[in-house]
Amino acid sequence: MTNPLVTIVIIAYNEERHIREAIDSALSQTYSNIEVLLVDDGSRDQTLNIAKAYEPRIQVISQANSGNCSVPRNTGLKAAKGRFVSFLDGDDILTNDKIEKQVGLFEKYPDAAAVIGNYQNFGGTSNGDDHFSTCTALLNVINQSGGHCHRFDAGQAADILLEENFTIASSPLFQTTSVRELDGFCESLFSCEDFHLNYRVASRWPIVVTTDVLFKRRMHGSNMSSNQLKMSKYYFISRAKLKAIEADPKRRRALSIDVRSRYKRYLKNALKSGSWKDLPQLAKGLIDLG
Repeated sequence: MTNPLVTIVIIAYNEERHIREAIDSALSQTYSNIEVLLVDDGSRDQTLNIAKAYEPRIQVISQANSGNCSVPRNTGLKAAKGRFVSFLDGDDILTNDKIEKQVGLFEKYPDAAAVIGNYQNFGGTSNGDDHFSTCTALLNVINQSGGHCHRFDAGQAADILLEENFTIASSPLFQTTSVRELDGFCESLFSCEDFHLNYRVASRWPIVVTTDVLFKRRMHGSNMSSNQLKMSKYYFISRAKLKAIEADPKRRRALSIDVRSRYKRYLKNALKSGSWKDLPQLAKGLIDLG
């Protein structure tokens, strides 16, 4: 593997305040053989105009607003020419050595479908701690391997993901063919679509995880994670979808327990918010719990 092309897919919707930082972080990578695709998901502010000012250094794709993150990511995935692909939200930033470090680990572990890095929150009330500091089970495995990274066989990292979600959309660098084989992100999920994809990848192929902080997530009031009702709804739905396709009996049982727990949390939040439009999904949830 000699200097393979890497595609960085940036997705953006109304990110005029932050999009320059996201684009600049992609263009300033120490790894040089990259293409940067920006998919504007129907922004109504100046995001698209700001992005177009970077052409031809980046390719800009404009589409009607989809209402979620999966659709623009999949648009970028379809257009990607790179052997590897990384995704970046328009309000976040990559460390300048992210791609270089991840390609280096692919050279060491060529059978991996993804190399996943640590990340750090910044802005808002965040104290800047790295995410892996909260992931005890993951760190125990990595520490036992005696280094700062670990190769997980197919299924091993999925077991840990059921205990602690150690990664999000902008952390991994994927083999492009692997993500395409899984049809990318689930477009019916309006949250937790990254967990849904990462779990499927980790279930099917080996992955490598490194403790190096490789991107920074901006925390602010518009983060999806700040919407408790929507998050609890798609926590439940994403796990239910995974349960339906999980063949491993142990992980299927774990998903069943997780689905029940998260459904109860979703029910509590829906009733508290008086969201009657969620009643059909609540009813379907009861049927799914069986």
